[in-house]
Amino acid sequence: MNRFKILMLVLSLAPQTQAKLVVHEWGTFTSLVGSDGKAQNGMFYEDEVLPDFVHNFGDQIAPKSLQLIATEIIPPVESCPGRGKIQCEFLLNQVITQKMETPVVYFYSDIEQKVKFDVQFPKGIISQSYPAPLVSLPEAVPGVELINGFAGYEVNILKNSNLTPPFVEDDNIYSHARHVASDLVQFGDEVEKFIFYRGLGEFKTELETTSQSGRLRLKNAGLETIPQAFVIYTDGASKGSLISVGSIRPGKTVSLSANTTRRLQSTPQPQNVFMEKARAELLRGLIGAGLFQDEALAMVNTWEHGYFKTPGLRVLYILSRSEVEAILPARVTPQPEELGRVFVGRIEILLDTQEQKVLEAILSQGQEFDVTSLGRMAHPILLRVREVAQEKGILNPGLDATFTQFLKQLK
Repeated sequence: MNRFKILMLVLSLAPQTQAKLVVHEWGTFTSLVGSDGKAQNGMFYEDEVLPDFVHNFGDQIAPKSLQLIATEIIPPVESCPGRGKIQCEFLLNQVITQKMETPVVYFYSDIEQKVKFDVQFPKGIISQSYPAPLVSLPEAVPGVELINGFAGYEVNILKNSNLTPPFVEDDNIYSHARHVASDLVQFGDEVEKFIFYRGLGEFKTELETTSQSGRLRLKNAGLETIPQAFVIYTDGASKGSLISVGSIRPGKTVSLSANTTRRLQSTPQPQNVFMEKARAELLRGLIGAGLFQDEALAMVNTWEHGYFKTPGLRVLYILSRSEVEAILPARVTPQPEELGRVFVGRIEILLDTQEQKVLEAILSQGQEFDVTSLGRMAHPILLRVREVAQEKGILNPGLDATFTQFLKQLK
């Protein structure tokens, strides 16, 4: 049975006295975890540039056509290089260990109707959005703590409309999510195929990762089975490897030996072979978790670069529904016949052997060490390697000053 027949069947089973509604959402949580299992601070960089029409934390986001309670407008502040358009002022002295990336919410209805979508982020904030939310908390003021986030959306689902979303280049990461047979939604003057939002926060995932002597351990610390997990390595250029871990039951640990992690990184497959396998494996997992085929394909296309082409070792896992609801509680009004929420945890892995290798390079090269060689995640990597130096008792004032200088270079 194809995707459209399934959708029509779901809608036909709803009570005939009310409009029919199906809502699906997908998104990613990204973190970098050291060998000690702790998620590192500094996860506020931007992998990809979003379209200019996307609203950012601190913008006055109410469409002009709406009469909302006026709030104080914060004067523009210079943005942080490499950290997207979020103002530096909001990142100062914050601990940010998780990037909530590109959740998109699709709507399917049999008629035009108004729908409310409310999402909470208790341990973070909603940092970007389109269309604009009707209500957004906390207020973007200097010194605000990035917790207790909330965005309340109110959109009209359109049917047979001539309206179109704003233009986006085909190669922009934002564009892939539009290739889905969902209904258009409208808020004020803003029209899109979905509700889009992003966030920044601090929390632990239920999948715990640790490393010792090159070994990698994955433990499910939650109360529900993790549906699927993958360990991936890519050099970012021509080769990659994937190990499918499968499901992980609550309390269970999966261990990869040092030999296995070495083989994963030392004998990767050609990029085209690796990519074909990785995409197929993840698509099956996402569809099995409840996404329509075109939704799953849109998600994989959106994060193909981050998942499969960004250099490094990472774990991808599909969150249980209970973990999604604990991190990001949501409510839809009117209540839909089906509310699907499928999120992927992307954990960038620092094996203890890799931490030692970076530390040795800094010790031998000093100020000549090329910080850019650590890639986009240089900030959290440096923070973790400095911790390792401190744990080993070798973080003398001179070495600490070197780390401080490197971190300043990244600001």
